[in-house]
Amino acid sequence: KKECIEEQVRAIVKAADSIGMRTSIIDDFRKLIKGPYLKFLDEQFACASKLDDMERAVLVDVKRKDIIVEQRGAALTLDKFKGLKDPMIWANEKFGGNKEKRAATMTEFQKDRLHSPFTMACAQAMQRGDKAYQKEIKDKAINIFDTVQKFMRQRNSLKIPQRLDELL
Repeated sequence: KKECIEEQVRAIVKAADSIGMRTSIIDDFRKLIKGPYLKFLDEQFACASKLDDMERAVLVDVKRKDIIVEQRGAALTLDKFKGLKDPMIWANEKFGGNKEKRAATMTEFQKDRLHSPFTMACAQAMQRGDKAYQKEIKDKAINIFDTVQKFMRQRNSLKIPQRLDELL
């Protein structure tokens, strides 16, 4: 129960069922197996996290996210995200170049360094008159974008392990 590793839980329940064994722990395992799979994954994630088994926690969380995206994928498209800047506003934040082309390709692969964050967070900070926070958000967003590009080997970096630590 302490580790809640899926393969082990399924093996325990199968063996217990074959000999008709019933205990409270095995009954709890049966509920996890027969219940909603996301709940089972939540339990696995919680147990892995408690044990500081971050590798397993990440693997379980990726499974969870895959299921959630599969179930709710249509609701997770960029056009449904209310915090995304209008592409033309984003394109106009950079001087020079073809603004229409830049706006049309905003949500596509970007080989260049990000000139401005894609979200409205900076604009919302400006509306509150908080220029320091606006600069901090902009700098962090651009740094995160650069770090992702470096991790994906789209930008050069000698410090990939350090960049991964920064990202996570």
